[in-house]
Amino acid sequence: MSSNLQLKQQLINSFVLSLILGIIAVKASSLDIERVNSTVACGPTRPLVVNESRGLVTSPSFNNFHFYEPNLNCTWRLVAPKEQIIKLRILDFDLAYYCEEAALDIYEGENERGDLIGHFCGYKAPRQILSRGNSLYLTFFTTDKPRNTGFRIYLEHSPSIAHCKHGELQCRHQTKCVTIDLVCNGVDDCGDGTDEERCEVPVDLNLSCGNPQIPPVLGNKRIVGGRDAIPGSWPWQVSLRVRELEPYSHQCGGSLINRQWMVTAAHCFRT
Repeated sequence: MSSNLQLKQQLINSFVLSLILGIIAVKASSLDIERVNSTVACGPTRPLVVNESRGLVTSPSFNNFHFYEPNLNCTWRLVAPKEQIIKLRILDFDLAYYCEEAALDIYEGENERGDLIGHFCGYKAPRQILSRGNSLYLTFFTTDKPRNTGFRIYLEHSPSIAHCKHGELQCRHQTKCVTIDLVCNGVDDCGDGTDEERCEVPVDLNLSCGNPQIPPVLGNKRIVGGRDAIPGSWPWQVSLRVRELEPYSHQCGGSLINRQWMVTAAHCFRT
């Protein structure tokens, strides 16, 4: 009986430790990108003009654990340099179900006279929004019934969208076109892998793998509290990421076994 209790306690301790480490990792990653000052956006000097090339736009005091404040009226004007556009990636979105109680409006241009891109409330909003020009205008209001946590949006400036000609492929990042003869040529001409997807390249089992040019440091048997790897010493290591969840998009690890093939865990994919 005592051994069973010890086993249960060890499992509980492991779970608590994993939870703590996960929270620390999320907080650490969130510190990499600064938030804009949403207090100003909801104050008497609004709108808050945001010129930073990247950042986090959030509802005031957003932390995913507390409801947003009542009776807010906030506005942001996002401005990029000329010849650039603005990308928004909605990371967290939790507003009132009824748009009369709380809503986020996003407009093309520098004010509410621009085209309305979307009137968002509830739990659903597009993962990515691209501006047509170099500015976006955001408004957010709440009433006296706050029951939700708010939103967190990642913004970044990007080159203008490329308009491709007949016989060209538009890269996923939409800033470059490549000619069809460059598709599946073994070179990442797009820079994001678009032109090298679904190429049906046969597996070459004669390639030499597992011999890095930079020798790795071996002997590390710890998952937590181990040693940092020497950059370039494990060149077959892969990070599987979800495009819609950038910038925190890492989901699973993997290992390259060929130029076009890799091995990872089955639970990393929907079946």
